[in-house]
Amino acid sequence: MKVLLCSDIHNPRKDLVLLREKSEDVDFVVCAGDFTNWGSGLVSTLREMNSWGKSVFVVHGNHEDESEVRRVCKSLENVVFFHRDVVDFNGFQLVGWGGGGFSLQDKDFERFVSGLNISDFSRVILVTHAPPFETCLDEIQKGVFVGNDSIKRFVLSSKPLVVVSGHIHETSGLVCNLDGVLLINPGPEGVIVEL
Repeated sequence: MKVLLCSDIHNPRKDLVLLREKSEDVDFVVCAGDFTNWGSGLVSTLREMNSWGKSVFVVHGNHEDESEVRRVCKSLENVVFFHRDVVDFNGFQLVGWGGGGFSLQDKDFERFVSGLNISDFSRVILVTHAPPFETCLDEIQKGVFVGNDSIKRFVLSSKPLVVVSGHIHETSGLVCNLDGVLLINPGPEGVIVEL
């Protein structure tokens, strides 16, 4: 099973063209938010993703309004908004948490994950806009970390198959490991992963 991961597109046409091409070789697509520039082009970007003919799972970033993304996705056949939700897809469970920014703690996220009814996290793809704290995905300069500790603690305790996040442009394209869990910031050009 191949998945195309992306984040922080911020709506440049060249990245959407490249992602469309890459989507032809995958089973589904996951976007970790910030696919617009402060909401500009939201409808056209989501319609473009819908036209790829693949299931596209999205969470919003800090550049999108949650209710607006939810509203637009309801009218699209292939794009699924899954913030605060768990989606079963082809033997995997996608857990989504969008929005956020530079907060170290997220009590809403903690409440959400405490209510998850998942017995086996080895088939879970956790998608958050904000990255986990003190990892390769949130270090904006040597020793300066801006990620979220609530997300990190959940990753360490649940051990999902993979964590996809964005938000930090300085770490775009980086892949690392947190206690055996694969962490990816796919960036606007996207990364194809085989699961």
